[in-house]
Amino acid sequence: MNRILLKNIQSLKSTPSISLLMPTHRSFPDNQQDKIRLKNLANAAIDRLKKEFSNSDIKNILNKLNNLTDEIDINHLEDGLAVFLSNDNYYKFTFSFPVKERLIIDDNFVTRDLVFGMNRTQPYFAVIIDDKNTRIFNCEREKCQEAVHAMLPLKNIVHDIKEGNFPDVSFNDRIRENEERLKNHLRDTEKILKELSGGSQVSVVICGTQKQISFFKEICSSNINIIAEITGNYGSASASELSKLIWPEAKKGFAEIRNEVIKKIDPAVSAKKFVTGIQEIWNLANEGRGLILLVEINFAVTGIIKDNHVEITEKLLNGGSEDIIDELIELVISKGGNVVFFDNGSLENYGRIAMILRY
Repeated sequence: MNRILLKNIQSLKSTPSISLLMPTHRSFPDNQQDKIRLKNLANAAIDRLKKEFSNSDIKNILNKLNNLTDEIDINHLEDGLAVFLSNDNYYKFTFSFPVKERLIIDDNFVTRDLVFGMNRTQPYFAVIIDDKNTRIFNCEREKCQEAVHAMLPLKNIVHDIKEGNFPDVSFNDRIRENEERLKNHLRDTEKILKELSGGSQVSVVICGTQKQISFFKEICSSNINIIAEITGNYGSASASELSKLIWPEAKKGFAEIRNEVIKKIDPAVSAKKFVTGIQEIWNLANEGRGLILLVEINFAVTGIIKDNHVEITEKLLNGGSEDIIDELIELVISKGGNVVFFDNGSLENYGRIAMILRY
């Protein structure tokens, strides 16, 4: 999962759109019940669709639902599963955390667990620089996988500098030339990161020499957040070796991000850039003023959105949303804001949800 794919899924509008979510198991014999549970969810979706739509409108979806248990290998699941289906789209995601069993039929997909998964699994990039090339890895917690891009691995073109090798160019000039080559190389690295992240703000662990790290910090833009620096030459390290090295440092970096967000609350309150209450948060997020949305992990409410007004309801009403918080999370991200999840109970003083404003 990455921001590009998430934004694409959030942008899809089609009636009906089916979101199936359920907890799953990693191993035998517990995972044997997952196939039955998935089949039951698929059958429940089929029954609802047949009652609410004509056969011509749901023919493709019915075929996908009927084949769902054959399409998904229960022997390779984690702790949660999400399946998104429409006439033209099919997505499957597994989670390293359990999700509540849900069947939602709407005009879009319910992506709260995807958003939460991106934060819970803490996706980030690892940039590995050495004298020969630079590699980039997609990472989720302790898992690292080498990123695929036409320019990767990116060759690092610098010259071996020795006294007397270049009689027509001074030694110091050659050093300066190499430094400029390195900076250009790192600018290309930053460009690749932006393309991989879809231009969204991205967390990065950087590995390299002190000079390489220093130059990268000098040239990188504000949407690249360096959460950890590791000095050394790891150009030949495998993904498994890097994961053991990188994740402990990244974990510290993410904890610091949450601490920094908490520190921003009092100044934001003083500057009148801090709001609570779902309705006010919704209104300001809709204006694009949401900088950081703070929300507890399992906070969810039902409600209905009409004319940009949010009304909280005790139960799901016709035309309503099963999770207004999911809608709000999607809105903030679509406007370029960030979402940070906190442990349950940690935002109780703010009604379990709050937002820091841009202005």
